[in-house]
Amino acid sequence: MIKRDPLIDVLRGIAIFLVVMAHSWFLNFPGDLFIDQFHMALFMAISGYLFKIERVDSVEKLKLYFIKKVKTLYLPYVLANSFFILLNNFFVKIHFLCTDAKLMDSFQPGIGPDAILSPVETLKQIGLCALFIGYSPRFGGATWFLRCLFILSIVYGAVSYLLIKFKKSQNIQLIIGFVMLFVWAFNASRNFILIGSVAQLLLYYYAFALGQLVFRKSFLSRVSVINWLAIIAVSGVIVYLNMTYGGLIDKYLPFMPIEVVTVIRTVVNCICGWCMMYGLANILARFKISRLFILFGESTLEIMLLHFLAFKFVTAFIVGVRHLPYYYMAATPTLAKTGPVFGIMYWMLAMVLPTIIHFLIYRKKYVHE
Repeated sequence: MIKRDPLIDVLRGIAIFLVVMAHSWFLNFPGDLFIDQFHMALFMAISGYLFKIERVDSVEKLKLYFIKKVKTLYLPYVLANSFFILLNNFFVKIHFLCTDAKLMDSFQPGIGPDAILSPVETLKQIGLCALFIGYSPRFGGATWFLRCLFILSIVYGAVSYLLIKFKKSQNIQLIIGFVMLFVWAFNASRNFILIGSVAQLLLYYYAFALGQLVFRKSFLSRVSVINWLAIIAVSGVIVYLNMTYGGLIDKYLPFMPIEVVTVIRTVVNCICGWCMMYGLANILARFKISRLFILFGESTLEIMLLHFLAFKFVTAFIVGVRHLPYYYMAATPTLAKTGPVFGIMYWMLAMVLPTIIHFLIYRKKYVHE
């Protein structure tokens, strides 16, 4: 059994906490924009931090590495989305999904209606999902992360192997990541359409490389609590000032092309996001509450796969309490503008239910501990 790093589990718990927070307070809380600046890059950096070069330093090890990623990322992605696709018509029947465009537009404009799937269309959607073509089903909306991380891990592992074989520095991965990010920014600034998986690979490769080559070797593990608080505060201010175009980076680099500014802003936000959350993890690790975040970190897969479905319990409660039309149940991921109280309910239930499922699956492990 691989020994887990409790500090990284705390960090992972914080990261999934932020993801669910962002989805829970959809259109309900202005903090979404702040979290969006770094929370997914943080996940990719954590994965890079855990990447070990010795796992891909030979053809045999590279094959085992690929097989492991298929088991831990590809199969959960395909199986979870296949489950949601197979239950599509049932979800329509119980009003978790809505097939009426006018009704959808009345309470959630801009989000298209769902559809009843025939047996042939169901199999087609599952096949497209397995090939990473098209979009995930509604309840699998957050699973794009698994698809992205799978592709990123495979490409990064293969490139690392080639760099070892040709005796080149692994730091070239950083250059590759920054070039990819520039290509993404170039396309984004011109509204060119990239296939989702390609765009995500271009956008996050640098974060994976930063995690493996920079954050893993950082001096930050030796910082005191007082200094952590200062680092968290300064990093938070920088991210806040960089939240929109025309922010800190744009203001002081007006002469640079927008693509270069976008790259710098994205990388700075990733580094600051890491400093904030790694610092918070180090502080939390000193208290008993860290056990809760460790459990969240260990339950990341279940939370990522199931939190959209868990939201429906709160949506059903709101519909009942406010006497809303039944079709409001189809709001995705949450009902908009329900306020912070219901936002917190969404947030808490979406964290707790999948974590309970994880605990029940692995209860023997926790009993022994």
